[in-house]
Amino acid sequence: MEDVAATTESPPTLEEIFAQVRPWLSAYVQGSFPRMCAGHVEDATQEVFVCALEHPDRFIRAWQEGGQARVEGLCRLIAWRSARGRWSRSAYKREVGGDALLEICAERAAGQELVADVRMRLERVMDEALADISPACQARTRAAVMDRFLTGDTDTAVAHRHGVRREYVNRVKRKVQRSFLEPAA
Repeated sequence: MEDVAATTESPPTLEEIFAQVRPWLSAYVQGSFPRMCAGHVEDATQEVFVCALEHPDRFIRAWQEGGQARVEGLCRLIAWRSARGRWSRSAYKREVGGDALLEICAERAAGQELVADVRMRLERVMDEALADISPACQARTRAAVMDRFLTGDTDTAVAHRHGVRREYVNRVKRKVQRSFLEPAA
């Protein structure tokens, strides 16, 4: 790794740091979190440079205290904490990468059979979730959850539109998502 300090006496610019640090920082984050998808690794890496823009004084102080090695350590710390924060969120733990989805689809029947299979499974899981969570207003809650999946609107907006409680929409939606994202037993 070329030392930027050898070429200049003043602290390096953000572009110099970005060009030098980005490749090994991405590899470091991917090595620390091997199941994290490439997009989240890139987000954690870029968080370092967002922090450098928001708090340049911290990077200047790190440069003054220990030079290039200290700045690299600060970059590693910020990237690792960002990745850990992303990974600890429950939504990302259950997220499946595109490669894994392609492998799952390759093992299944093609075309219409797969669509029919997924639709039947969705209806079965939805019925179970509705019976557990919202037995009194199943039809409206089913319509709200399907609306939520199709439009991507918030749980609150969909619940208001269909006249059901937001909690019902959220719980049924999460139960359906978990059943599709968790491996079959």
